[in-house]
Amino acid sequence: MFIILFLLFPLLIFSQEINSEKDSIPKAIKNPYIENHHKQLNIKFDVTNDRINYGISIEDKKATIRTNLKTSYGFVFSYKFVSVRLGVRPSLSDNEKKNKGETDIFRFRIKLLFDNWTHSLEYNYRRGFYIENSQDFPLINNNTNFNVQFPHLTTNIFTGTSQYKLNKNFSFKAIQSNTEIQLKSAGTFMPGISYTYYDVTGADKIKNEDSEIIQREKYSDYNGFSIILSAGYYYTYVLNKYWYANLFANPGVGIDFYKTTFLYSY
Repeated sequence: MFIILFLLFPLLIFSQEINSEKDSIPKAIKNPYIENHHKQLNIKFDVTNDRINYGISIEDKKATIRTNLKTSYGFVFSYKFVSVRLGVRPSLSDNEKKNKGETDIFRFRIKLLFDNWTHSLEYNYRRGFYIENSQDFPLINNNTNFNVQFPHLTTNIFTGTSQYKLNKNFSFKAIQSNTEIQLKSAGTFMPGISYTYYDVTGADKIKNEDSEIIQREKYSDYNGFSIILSAGYYYTYVLNKYWYANLFANPGVGIDFYKTTFLYSY
């Protein structure tokens, strides 16, 4: 009996290994193009140089209005399907504050990145602008080193975007939140829709080189809503697991509904 059991022992061990391997097979088949890291918190430092520009009419000439911020910073926190960006306002030198004024900024963005759908919501607040081409308005400015300022000019912009991914082998999270890794090169079409509500107020007062606040006789407030349909294509080229390049084009067509309110002060 001892000899028989001894001879059968390797067979019993082998059979147990086979059953264990079968039981350990995951129910969901992994995508060979995408590696999942949803359970890891990803923190990213973001640097952008986008600025809001406007063109308004002053003394029958076009004035280019800009914020006194060339670069803005932000931290992006991503976990599972949620990605949140919090903006940080950079400090300004005393010379910049004097010649271009101060700009207050608040920017908040949240993205919901699902398997096929991606949604983005953003609120952008700016207060404090200056006229970049102030030398074109000698009646209100004689100093070529000073920019006429709109210290109370305020913009509120609410933006939303939704896109749908057609190729399941393409990872949008790999380039947006870094909670996935694109293992093989892939591309996809991503049709989408964007909508924006905005308002521009506070153009009634300007600040001259003597730091005097001047009330304008006539000015305008603006508000509007725009909607854009887009047909984008995204492609990620993967050299290896740690090096990749992403290219995309996102053309769109839309319509802007806006209202201009002309105001007068006496």
